[in-house]
Amino acid sequence: MPDAAYIDRLAGTGITSQEIDAVLRDGGNNENSVYRVIAVMAKDKPLEETAAALREEYGQGGKGYEIGPVRLSVWFDESGMKLAHGTTATQTSTGAFLTWEDIAARIRQMLDTGHFADRVTISESRWNETRELASRLLFFYRDDLRNFREVPSEWRAYKGGFDDDVAVLRKLLNDPPELSRIIRRLSEDIAEVSPEVSAPTRFGRSSAKLLRDTTDLTIPYLTFRGARQPQPSFGRFITADEVDAFLISGGGGIQHRHTARFGDVPAQSDYQLPGITEFSVCLRCKYQV
Repeated sequence: MPDAAYIDRLAGTGITSQEIDAVLRDGGNNENSVYRVIAVMAKDKPLEETAAALREEYGQGGKGYEIGPVRLSVWFDESGMKLAHGTTATQTSTGAFLTWEDIAARIRQMLDTGHFADRVTISESRWNETRELASRLLFFYRDDLRNFREVPSEWRAYKGGFDDDVAVLRKLLNDPPELSRIIRRLSEDIAEVSPEVSAPTRFGRSSAKLLRDTTDLTIPYLTFRGARQPQPSFGRFITADEVDAFLISGGGGIQHRHTARFGDVPAQSDYQLPGITEFSVCLRCKYQV
């Protein structure tokens, strides 16, 4: 259960602790986000560092949840997470706001008490972390260090493709002596290529972050309680905040007619997100149609 201070802070916001917990269990917008959130928490770093890692994982974006007849909009950015009932979280004075420190503390409490994820998800977080890191290391040597360093031969499968290389490197990352050698090699290669004139454009990915994340694999994982969680009983919708962010970034548009149930309004612009989802949202009423 959330502590009394946490519940007191939500009083008067209209947002319940159950709604916030459901949103936190859903992770960020990127694939496998929940696994990465668990991996962040499992390292047991100081609260400030954990909060910074969660901020980096979530980035900037929004999510919309339909819980029965209620719509819950969520927006997260550098400052934290805003939640509000309706189609927008940022264009209303109501709702709840959580800093990344608040989010880190609550997720840790949920993990400690077995209310964040099931046992399988928790156990697979380490597997996912090493799989993703193996892919990043291979891409880094293949692309960012091209014509400077080759992908180490011991990281490659004798036959097969990229997935087979990932499997080989994952195994090495899970072996402490091999992990130490990988960290040393990566650190030396980054240090040697960094002074080059081409370094700023060469590094398409953050070399410092890659080295940090690889080094973090040496930190022993905390063991969390896993338990079957309530099945998500919400639908999803695109929030007005997400639409606005898309349009500001330069989205394209189509026309539609504003219907009578939203008032006597002439035809106006309405937008879809090409290649992302099938939806239309009225820019005046912010209602998905």
